Amino acid sequence: MGESRGRVRARAGSGLSDRRLREHQVRLLRGVYAEPGTQRTARIMAEAAWLYGRGRGVLGGRSAAAVLGAKYLDERRRRDRPAPATAPYRYREHEWGAYEYFDPEPPVLIRPRSGSTRRTPGITVWTADLPAHEVVAVRGMSVTTPARTGFDLARHPASVGSRWDAYSDEDFLRRLIMLDALCNATRIEPAAILDVAGAHPRAAGRDRLRAVLPLVDGGAASPPETRLRLLLIRRGYPRPCTQFPVLNEYGQLHARIDLAWPQWKAGIEYDGDWHRRSEDKHSSDIARYAEYRDIGWDVLRVDKRLLAMQATLLGYIDSMFARVGAAW
Repeated sequence: MGESRGRVRARAGSGLSDRRLREHQVRLLRGVYAEPGTQRTARIMAEAAWLYGRGRGVLGGRSAAAVLGAKYLDERRRRDRPAPATAPYRYREHEWGAYEYFDPEPPVLIRPRSGSTRRTPGITVWTADLPAHEVVAVRGMSVTTPARTGFDLARHPASVGSRWDAYSDEDFLRRLIMLDALCNATRIEPAAILDVAGAHPRAAGRDRLRAVLPLVDGGAASPPETRLRLLLIRRGYPRPCTQFPVLNEYGQLHARIDLAWPQWKAGIEYDGDWHRRSEDKHSSDIARYAEYRDIGWDVLRVDKRLLAMQATLLGYIDSMFARVGAAW
């Protein structure tokens, strides 16, 4: 049925009309379909854009980030009826059936400046003459390298719609979350993104890049950790180490603290919803925090409710620093 990438298929060459395909498939883009039940995640829509372009272009921005393995690009909404589906890589199985995941932004395809610039329904088209060393092949698709992807994510608005202003704090935070996730997945450093910026001194959006890049940290393991780290830095606290390894009394790895100040043996850990839903995880958390005290660490636990109450949270953090005698 035409060119195929797993569950995503292109109509070209299939000999079937769009009407016939719609009877048994889910339409992602014009001429690109997927099996019933396929969720419109950033990764799936990136593959759909690649098939739509028939290889004439390069996946960039959030689409490149998705193909490179970056997480937290998708939003989710609870299903009315849970679906008996098995979670793919990077999604928890018990959540995949209960929620519908989708990318709120259209996929991004980069085409040469000399090529067609016509609008493509459902796809954001950028024009750029990419050097060969800024393009890499991933599973048969041409995507921008991690460093080039970070360069584009940092300087382009996080949303192409009107959901928030391109210079608002929400846009800034969303770009920081995507850059943290990209660096976490690809293990690149912000310095690599800065090198790409140096090679394109006239690129648009450099003011956005200069503002967000110094705050990027690939150690952030979730968007709430990024939000928490940004709050701490803006309130004047020392910049924490991320995913800091803590050893027990026998020199063995006890845990990795989300945000840590090893000079004072103080840290903060963010507990997501699954920490409460999983009985085994809840029990292991109790034991782990008891051992933190035994080895001299003061670790504050934060969840989404406490993160929303910033004044209360900052009071707890001040108390933690006072207990460990921190000064800066």
